[in-house]
Amino acid sequence: MTGPPRFLPNPDLTVGEGNKQRWNQPAHRRHGFHNAHRLFRRAFSMQARGVLELHVAEDPGLAGLPEVKVLTDRPEFSALVCAKADRVVLARHASDFPADRPHSIQSVSKLFMHL
Repeated sequence: MTGPPRFLPNPDLTVGEGNKQRWNQPAHRRHGFHNAHRLFRRAFSMQARGVLELHVAEDPGLAGLPEVKVLTDRPEFSALVCAKADRVVLARHASDFPADRPHSIQSVSKLFMHL
């Protein structure tokens, strides 16, 4: 077929039911958050010139909290990292969300940047 190229709307970004984009619809939300770095146009808006070297030093008291198990056992859980200075004191991730995958921090990024 010849002619000018035809552009179709991106299905993940097309606004649909509830005035929300497909990635933010219940059936697609987990995929949307797990792939935010691929889907959203502004997902990587800044990167640091330097990177803090982190050391794993899990805090058994924090890891043993019943609330941590309740949170990390939930089906909607993706990942959790707790850090203090240059130490990762707790890190958990869902089986379908590997530890090396970028995680969307969204509005909490404002707080994180100030810390």
